[in-house]
Amino acid sequence: MNPTNRETGSWFAFGLVMAFILAVASLYFYNIVKWADEPQWGFFFRSGSAIDVIGGVREKGRHAGMLPGDRILSINGKTFRTIEERRSVQKYRSQEKNTYLIDRGGVRFEVTITNTPIGFYKSFQQSGFLYLTGLGYVLIGILVFLMMPHRHESWVFYVFAACLGLLMTFLIRSGHLKPAWFNTIHIFLYAFAPATILHLALVVPEKRNLVTRYPMIQLLPYVASLLLFVGLRSFASEMLAVSRTWFLILLSYLVSALLVFILSCVHWWLRSPSEITRVRAKLILIGAVIAISVPVADMVAHTLLNVYLVPGFNYYLPFLVIFPLTIGYTITRHNLFDIDAVIRRTFGYTLITAGLALVYTLAVFASSDWLGSIGQEGYNIFLFGVILFVVLVFDFFRKRIQKIVDRIFFRLEYDYRETIEKISRSMSTFLNIDQIVGFMLDFSENVLFAGRSCVMLLNRRKHIYEPVGGACSVAFLEAGEPFIQQLAGQKREITRYDIDENPLFAMDRQACKDNFNRLGASLIVPLIYENHLTGFLALSRKKSGRFYQYADVLLLKTLANQAAVALENARLFTDLEEQTARLLETNLKLKEEIAHRREAEAQLSQHKRQLEERVARQRIELEQRRQALAALEGDINKGHRFRNIIGKSEPMQAIYTLIRELADVSATVLITGESGTGKELAAEALHVCGRRKDQPFVKVNCAALSESVLESELFGHVKGAFTGADKDKIGRFQKAAYGTILLDECGDVSIHFQKRLLRVLQEHEFEPEKTC
Repeated sequence: MNPTNRETGSWFAFGLVMAFILAVASLYFYNIVKWADEPQWGFFFRSGSAIDVIGGVREKGRHAGMLPGDRILSINGKTFRTIEERRSVQKYRSQEKNTYLIDRGGVRFEVTITNTPIGFYKSFQQSGFLYLTGLGYVLIGILVFLMMPHRHESWVFYVFAACLGLLMTFLIRSGHLKPAWFNTIHIFLYAFAPATILHLALVVPEKRNLVTRYPMIQLLPYVASLLLFVGLRSFASEMLAVSRTWFLILLSYLVSALLVFILSCVHWWLRSPSEITRVRAKLILIGAVIAISVPVADMVAHTLLNVYLVPGFNYYLPFLVIFPLTIGYTITRHNLFDIDAVIRRTFGYTLITAGLALVYTLAVFASSDWLGSIGQEGYNIFLFGVILFVVLVFDFFRKRIQKIVDRIFFRLEYDYRETIEKISRSMSTFLNIDQIVGFMLDFSENVLFAGRSCVMLLNRRKHIYEPVGGACSVAFLEAGEPFIQQLAGQKREITRYDIDENPLFAMDRQACKDNFNRLGASLIVPLIYENHLTGFLALSRKKSGRFYQYADVLLLKTLANQAAVALENARLFTDLEEQTARLLETNLKLKEEIAHRREAEAQLSQHKRQLEERVARQRIELEQRRQALAALEGDINKGHRFRNIIGKSEPMQAIYTLIRELADVSATVLITGESGTGKELAAEALHVCGRRKDQPFVKVNCAALSESVLESELFGHVKGAFTGADKDKIGRFQKAAYGTILLDECGDVSIHFQKRLLRVLQEHEFEPEKTC
């Protein structure tokens, strides 16, 4: 199955389980609401006990004299042998009375209790808080699955949380379940809850090798639960009807499953080669201890001192949620130092809270005798004073006890504040990259006891990261590699466990893992300057084999942040030194250049004077030549103004003037004269001297063409206008568009054709020759 189909199937299964959860939760809440109208019996029965033995009493039962363990012989004068018969002989209407014949150690007596509705408040008080706690279990399972979707361990935890959470909602009921088949779901949850715990023990905090080799072994607990469910359902229709033998089997299965899970965590804690597995197991065990601490302490106090530490069972509930919460935390969190920090702080807070609670209890009990004479008001003032004292000293003792815990149980290897100050002092004095890198490596290996470390910095010209210090087997890393992109994007430390488990690395997991292996790193801390990755510090595991603690990572982040700034300052200082050296060298060269230039300037001044004298002479010569050229141009203008026309007489000068006046006139010009007098030259001069000089100059000798040919030649013709006209042809008039046309010897054509020409010259319009 490809990953897309697998994820689709996973989401579908998740939706089915969610629908089952919502259906069960909604139906149970409906029962809580309905129980508000049922009568307060004053007592209740427990699963696994006889159907006529009182499991516990409530307020009305206590007032009537009932005790847990009393045996009910008859109700309203009628005996019963089954739960159905017992319910049938009871009266349910409000203000009706039920009379019970009680047997207590051979002594028989009657007890009468008047029915009053429970009401929603008491119904929810009795069943609702445990209902909400169960839904809290379910919510934790949902969140873990959504944070780590489609992973094996998150799926197992989701099923565990759903089954155990829904089972918890059924534990305390104010009445019997409706509809009747809803009891089957109750039995189903009871039977399958141990299977989910055993399944969880196989995959958390780490998957067992047995599961990897034989995956089908995970089904064995569910097969056992299925057989148990079939057996239970065959002999009883609801949990209250389950016989003591079956109930003991069920309870043994549940307790055994819990013990197997706890012992599995203990085994992982003591024997696992993986540091993170050991710490995860330790966190789960601490969560289990905290979850049962209040119930166990309350039971011990009641046994030894006959007092209760908490008012009721509902006060256990916040502690019971801690157990699945720690399991879910170990599944979703993969940074070892985060988990270890939680353990340390939890341990410290547990000790201080327990100590102050003990002080408060001793103060109350020790003073109970002599406070009896001061009355209730004085007693309240004393309690207020004790509470105020506890609040004031809490923070004082918490800090000191936390330090003791760190030193004794967690082997505190350095003083955090002093180390931070040392980093700050050192980094502020370094102006050399080698000094900064050397300090980072020394700090990593001699303060944090890293087995090996190396620093790689960005080469901005080549866009690669190169090692600058430490034991590094990598020559360089490209800036575009997935690992570098992840480090630059996240801008936070990355551990080997991030690579293995963080969904952010899903697409590039293998490539990033290869980089970690090449670097021999377990932890990499980025050097960030102005939101850009300028390098990173790679560290292997500690020499002791332990992983880095939360305080270690904080120190490394502080070191990296200050080192990034110091390295940038060192770069700038190095650049400044190089620039200063270059400036000094340039200054020396400039001084030499100035000396050379001064010598050159002296020579230049001498050459300048010589050049000025030569220029003055050349200017005089140039002026003389310009005057001679002007005289020559005048002579040329007078005699040769127009090309191919030679003449300087007054009549010719008059003709030149007339040509200049008509050159830019858009009008028809008539040139007359005897043959050979230069009419064509005059026409060409009119064309060349005017603004039409760049346009066509077309000559037509009218005397050389017949009128039929002349018409086609001047006006053009269309295809088929006459025999031989096999294509369109433009005439001379159209060729001379925007230019000049010379109609030479136009007087030799017929008067009729001259009229046509005159019309064209006047109207500036013509049509090509066409067919008739």
